[in-house]
Amino acid sequence: MRQRRKHNLDAHLERCKRFLLPTAPASSENALIAVQEKAYFDWSEYFPKNLPVSLEIGCGKGSFAVEFSRRNPNKNLVAVERNANIIVSALMAADAAEPQPTNLLFLHSPCEVLPRYFRPGEVQEIFLNFSTPLPKGPYVRQRLTHPRFLALYQEMLAPGGKIYLKTDSQDFFEYSKEQLAESGFAVLRAETDLYQSDLIENNIQTEYERRFVNMGLPIYEIIAEKKE
Repeated sequence: MRQRRKHNLDAHLERCKRFLLPTAPASSENALIAVQEKAYFDWSEYFPKNLPVSLEIGCGKGSFAVEFSRRNPNKNLVAVERNANIIVSALMAADAAEPQPTNLLFLHSPCEVLPRYFRPGEVQEIFLNFSTPLPKGPYVRQRLTHPRFLALYQEMLAPGGKIYLKTDSQDFFEYSKEQLAESGFAVLRAETDLYQSDLIENNIQTEYERRFVNMGLPIYEIIAEKKE
């Protein structure tokens, strides 16, 4: 079923457009074709400072992105979301922040075509926060830690670049840990209870995470590194 378009979507997008990166039209809707038509961003046109680039894939309503940009003024963050109804909420969160972030931009795009916009080795770190743990079987290729996506991350990440993954799903955690190791990443940390580990000190809570913690569910985290 097609998702219902959010009321006043275009008006909200227009109001917050300073936070939204432009996407160049491709000759085909086929991701395999579109990703070959490079449209690399010149970050000097969009960010006021030349800083290392971080990437969040599946930013939801933007709470992580806004807080990350506040805590990390020495980094530029691009937060990606494929759902227009959802990304508009993230844009509005950035617009409402005080002060408004200057090191945060959003990209409305499916994950499959991200190498179209990012040069090889340009990204320092990737955040996968509570990606949908789609069931195995015919849907496993849509998991954001399937080998076809991990190959894209390998391309975009700098040597030594890191992936930070959080989930409430033990199955997705175990699957992701295995796939990362098999795809040439070094798994540095694999925590089965984030809130009982030292990683909690610098944790940024997402909307989903807050809900799961309030339900008493454990949060799993993986930190993996691209081998040099």
